[in-house]
Amino acid sequence: DGGRSFVQIARVRGHAALTGVFVDPVRPSLVLALDSADAPTPTLRRSTDGGATWLPADESRTLPVFDSGLRHVDIAAGADGRIFLLAAGNAGLQLFTSTTAAQTWSRVAAVFPVDMAVVDTPRLGVTPSGRLLIATGALLASTDGPESFSRVPHVPAGRVDDFVWAHPTMPGVFMLGGDSGAIVTVNDAETWSQPRALAAAAVDRISVDTAFPYRICADDRVAINCTEAWRDAASGTGWQTLPRHVTGPVLADPLDADMLVAGD
Repeated sequence: DGGRSFVQIARVRGHAALTGVFVDPVRPSLVLALDSADAPTPTLRRSTDGGATWLPADESRTLPVFDSGLRHVDIAAGADGRIFLLAAGNAGLQLFTSTTAAQTWSRVAAVFPVDMAVVDTPRLGVTPSGRLLIATGALLASTDGPESFSRVPHVPAGRVDDFVWAHPTMPGVFMLGGDSGAIVTVNDAETWSQPRALAAAAVDRISVDTAFPYRICADDRVAINCTEAWRDAASGTGWQTLPRHVTGPVLADPLDADMLVAGD
C-alpha cells in the first residue's frame, strides 16, 4: 500500500536477528535474509513465498558456509536468473553463486587484485550482460565471468566507494557512491558525472530538532555533523562536526532544541 503500513514477515528467537534482506527482482516471491551476521556460524535464510514462511535453521546445509569473522553480505541477481552473494570477513572477500533460486550454492574461486583494500560493507552489482561489479573502496569488475576481477579504469582519483548499482536493462549505465558523493556513468565508466551533481550522502541516522530554523544532525559512522542554523540561504548552509570521539546514534531532544544526545 505504498509504505503506509508494514507487516512483520520474520520472527526470531533470543538474540538472533535477520539482516541484509534481499528480494529477487526476477522472482519477487524469493526473499533471502542473513541470520545473525555476528554469530559464530551465520546462515542465510530463504523464503519462497514473499517472507510468509522461512526455511528452518537446521536445514541450512544447502546454504553457503561462511568463513569466520563475517562482517557483511550483499546479494545481487543477474538477468539470466543467477544469484550472486558477496561475503566480507576476516578471510577477505568470498563470492558464491546459485543457479537454483538460492536452493544450492557453490563458491566461486574468484581472483581479486592482490593489493585490494576491503571496506567494511562492500557492495555487489550485476550488469545486463552479466558482468559483476564490486565496490570495495575501489571499483572492481569481472573480466572473464565471475572468476577474475580487475580495477575499473577512468574512475575519478581519490574516491573511496562502497556502493555500486547497475541499471538492470541499460548496458553501461551504473552508479558509484561513497563518502565523496554519488557519480553516474552512461558509457561503461569512460566518463562520469560530477560528484556534486547529485545530492547524496551516506548516513546511518538523521535527527532534526524543533528550533526555527531547524537544525539537522547526521551520523555517518565516522563522525556526527550538524547544520549551523545561523547560516542563511545567501551565505549557504554550513555544517559543523562534533568532536571526533563522539560517534554513534544521534538524537535531538524534542523538548529542548539546544540539547543533543549522542554516543556509541
